[in-house]
Amino acid sequence: GGDDAPVPDDIAGYADRRDGAQFHGGSFLGRRGGLASNGMTDAYREVNGAADGYPGWTVDRYGRWLFVQHEEGAPRGPLPSLHDGRTAGVYYLPTKVDRSVMGSERVVPTLLEGQAAPDYIPIKENGINYRVCLGESYSTGIFLDQRPQRAWLRSVCNEDTRVLNCFAHAGAFSVAAATAGASTVSLDLERRWLDRIGPQLEDNGISDWEGRHDMIYGDCFDWLPPPPPPALPPFRFDGRAAGRP
Repeated sequence: GGDDAPVPDDIAGYADRRDGAQFHGGSFLGRRGGLASNGMTDAYREVNGAADGYPGWTVDRYGRWLFVQHEEGAPRGPLPSLHDGRTAGVYYLPTKVDRSVMGSERVVPTLLEGQAAPDYIPIKENGINYRVCLGESYSTGIFLDQRPQRAWLRSVCNEDTRVLNCFAHAGAFSVAAATAGASTVSLDLERRWLDRIGPQLEDNGISDWEGRHDMIYGDCFDWLPPPPPPALPPFRFDGRAAGRP
């Protein structure tokens, strides 16, 4: 913990938005950080856009499949080879500079080359099993840059811990906490994401989960109580705050 805690290379790259000219050969941060040979994690960023010298071109690995995001107007960047023994297929997603419009335009990834992925790809992160989908929408079901946060959450949870996961998405944080014994409540506005949580719990050997893990469909702001109003200094009858001239 703390500001001086080491950050994995591929995660550090997410925050590095420099011009990146010195990385013009492609640093392939995930592999450089040892993740390619890490049997506990097989989902990470391979090429990180501008930080690797390729603005608008990112490549994420999910097990044996790659997921390319290519921003409109940006040149094409490098790809790990289909013949490297580790890659079965590549999915391609054209992205907008304004990501907010992509949902309304129903932009979805397409198979660029290689084998089609199964409906749900099993992946590992720090030894925990998750499921992702590459052909359904521009969101795969897990945010790879939050790997250190999920590892931290798991490290501080035990059987007495209760976790409320708001805006839960596909429940990656809930699953991480559950593998440490915590009970969880996952709250999200889309049922399709919540429906992924149960199978992921079962993938981690948590079969009898209904008593300790709840999924709630709804708006977080409707379910949670409003925050208390901010404390204000007392006022005198003339409208000036007490203690002021």
